[in-house]
Amino acid sequence: PGSPRLEVAELDPAVYGAVVKELGLTAEEQKRIITTLGDARNFVDDRLRENQKLVAAGKPPILYDFIYGDAFNDFSIPSHLTTREFLQDTHDLLATDGVYQANIIDIYPRTEFP
Repeated sequence: PGSPRLEVAELDPAVYGAVVKELGLTAEEQKRIITTLGDARNFVDDRLRENQKLVAAGKPPILYDFIYGDAFNDFSIPSHLTTREFLQDTHDLLATDGVYQANIIDIYPRTEFP
């Protein structure tokens, strides 16, 4: 609340639609919460490229105070979001005192297979 800019990368358009519907986001809130439909890795790569252009033009890069990773594929985080390169790229988007937090998942012992 009160943050002037929030950005979200959401892979599934149906999830975005459900969020808008169930949370009752107003048109103003939807403008403040910038949602990019697509993969988080692509979002990070695109933001880094845009930051390079900003810096080359003598402007400050866009950095984040808080990045939250919450991506799952069945019972695991997609592997391309767990690489050293991705985490370094994510780190490069953080403000000096920024925080990266990730929701993790663990496979629990199963007695039955789906």
